[in-house]
Amino acid sequence: MMGSHLAKYQPHCPYPISMTALDMNHIWILDAPGLAVTSDGGYHWNQITLQGDFTNVSVLDFISSRVGWAIGGRESPQPLLLKTADGGRTWAEIAYSIS
Repeated sequence: MMGSHLAKYQPHCPYPISMTALDMNHIWILDAPGLAVTSDGGYHWNQITLQGDFTNVSVLDFISSRVGWAIGGRESPQPLLLKTADGGRTWAEIAYSIS
């Protein structure tokens, strides 16, 4: 049966905050306080402890196996925008303006 060897994903909270898939192999699940990542379609999962405040992040999107974006609300006038260039291991806040 296909999928019978998939590793069981152990969530930190009852419902993941956000999930994105680049393809059938590369999947990221934002599950505060961490990020669950697979690069083999779910056979193996890696847990990444996120640095910084991901409390209000609501959307993840990856454009490659390394480059991704996280967006969320916060108290300041504009939403939080974060970028990773290493598959989600580290994140940097991106300053931007909307005119």
